[in-house]
Amino acid sequence: MMVNDLTKLAKDFSILNHKSIKSVKTKDKILLPDDNGQVDLSNLAPTDNHDDDSNISGGGTIPDSGMNTDPGKSLSGVEQLWIGPASIASPTDVTLSKAISDVGDGIQLAVQIIKTPITNGQLEATVTLPAVASVDAKPQDGKYVCSVPIPISILAKNLAVGKTINVALDGIGEALSTTKVSQSPVISIYVKDNKTLTITNHQGYALDKTTSGNMGAFYDGQITSVNSYTKVQPVPQLPNGTILFSGAAKSGEIKLAGVNDSFNNVGDGIAIYFNSKTLYVDNNHKYHTLIEDIFTFSNPLLIAKADLLADKQLELKMKAHEISTGLACHVWSDDSSNKTIDFGVGNTIIAPIQKEANIKITNSSFIFSNVNLMTSLANGTDLFTDFALEIDKVTTYTN
Repeated sequence: MMVNDLTKLAKDFSILNHKSIKSVKTKDKILLPDDNGQVDLSNLAPTDNHDDDSNISGGGTIPDSGMNTDPGKSLSGVEQLWIGPASIASPTDVTLSKAISDVGDGIQLAVQIIKTPITNGQLEATVTLPAVASVDAKPQDGKYVCSVPIPISILAKNLAVGKTINVALDGIGEALSTTKVSQSPVISIYVKDNKTLTITNHQGYALDKTTSGNMGAFYDGQITSVNSYTKVQPVPQLPNGTILFSGAAKSGEIKLAGVNDSFNNVGDGIAIYFNSKTLYVDNNHKYHTLIEDIFTFSNPLLIAKADLLADKQLELKMKAHEISTGLACHVWSDDSSNKTIDFGVGNTIIAPIQKEANIKITNSSFIFSNVNLMTSLANGTDLFTDFALEIDKVTTYTN
């Protein structure tokens, strides 16, 4: 006897522990369980051939995933409609700045991944990972790789009031070597009215086992912003790695050469590179050391095209390393000599836990507001004075 896909799905589901199921996927539909772990299959027809026009190809390079399409890089009318982030713990009502009927071709939802590592059954501190789309199923260091379009792009005609769209962030993720059981995180988008969306995160995971003492990570999808878009004729893209700025800038407006006002010709985004030797260790500003020896931050800082919207504010977060005993670091002199400075055992560094530098996007440029701080030893001796980040290069990048 032939068994169609839907019947087999229902039969297989009936013999499983319902409450252990995060979601059920059939072709381009994601079905989520209720509080009792049950999935309603009544709205699916066994002969559903998906003949409607909701899965029209967007013209990009990443295969469409149900309602989530890749419109490509040639877009106009890109306007920020909402800035988040949305909660990953409970549903978030997102009120757009304009009605869905007025957004052009559709909306894009920028998404990042909140990773919670687990080691021997113990949850660790969360880490934020950029979500990237790739047709090449290879892991990318420090990123969560999806095989579906990122950012999530939905045509306006598919955003009917009362409709729920579920987007599974399928792909290899981080491709953890310990993974034996996994589930993609899912973003649910409910169209509450013509200007309001309700965003709900459904946690995914990549674990070695589901019993106690497990290893791996849990992954939550977090929507950070929503913008409108309209497809236009293809715009020639600047090659990957094209230098848009080169120099030494510590603050002010950074003008980018060759960039369109809407940033629609920069590939997947821009990369901001910071000079690694701008952290002075003496009051005379003669010796300097690697910033990375003292602070952890993103260098280069990648800003995705979806975030390159006029007036959008971004932060570069810097976290000081925890150093409580003697510090020895290699320093360079302006006269090209170098040496090692040992600040001695017991000299506890007094440093901020976290600082931010701010970036405001404008038309084909951005305004950089630096962070200045002073770090001292516990004995009162100045260690780093008048510290400021220095941008020495900005380029395009393509994933």
